[in-house]
Amino acid sequence: MDAQYSATGRDPARRRKIVFLIGAVMHEHEAYDSLRIKAQVGPGAMMVLHDAMEAQRYGSVLGEFAGSGAPDPGLAQIFREYGVLYESYTPTDARYLTLQKCAPQRRGRGSTCRPRS
Repeated sequence: MDAQYSATGRDPARRRKIVFLIGAVMHEHEAYDSLRIKAQVGPGAMMVLHDAMEAQRYGSVLGEFAGSGAPDPGLAQIFREYGVLYESYTPTDARYLTLQKCAPQRRGRGSTCRPRS
């Protein structure tokens, strides 16, 4: 991070540095796709995936600290599948509107509507 600040002409000593991690500690013999792990990690993973789609058009929310390389080849299928879903959101210039609506598919950005909402 200090190198990034220095490369842009900023004094690293005068900048705050924050590390934000999303994850979960797995119990012994717990599957990576257990309900508990999905509940804890899933929302953060979806934010990262959504940012990857948006970054292609608008730049990453991580700004100057975003990675510049290609996604991990092991994630290529996930990116392709999410890309199809992402491209289905309308209107195309305001996809966030679809993400915030309550829908039978329970789409939502961090929250969903209750059944009687």
